[in-house]
Amino acid sequence: MKLYLVRNIGDCEDRYSIFDNKGNEKYVVKGKYGLLGDVMRINDKQGNRLFKILQSSSALPITVYNLSGNGERIHLIFNNMRKSYSLMNISWYILGMAPQYEIIDADKTAIMRQTADPTGSGYMLEISCEQRELLCLAIAICLNSISTIQQPKIAFQN
Repeated sequence: MKLYLVRNIGDCEDRYSIFDNKGNEKYVVKGKYGLLGDVMRINDKQGNRLFKILQSSSALPITVYNLSGNGERIHLIFNNMRKSYSLMNISWYILGMAPQYEIIDADKTAIMRQTADPTGSGYMLEISCEQRELLCLAIAICLNSISTIQQPKIAFQN
């Protein structure tokens, strides 16, 4: 399954729009900056919260994201010194760095791959584990939030 992730520039609350392969908006990511860190929520088109992402503030050279939804609680840790990612509570590994990377399972089965959208307007996610679509999307949002790459333009317009 393919999803297209587009960062919304200039709006602190609307962070990302996610589209299916036909250009229909499927999810919206909203966020708020708070005292304890950044909180983002993946919502469906009706505004129902499906997944929560909490970025914890730290004085250490690491960034910690707590991902929760669908009965799962996963931690993504980014080491700023080593420029490396770690996933806790799941046997997945991240190969590469945003904007182009792949997530594999312990048995080296591909779970998800992110590449630049051929139109140059965002990122294309190829998710092979449909049951974990929201978790894959949450991880992609974290990795793209960490990345310091140039902001993409909006791909689809309503």
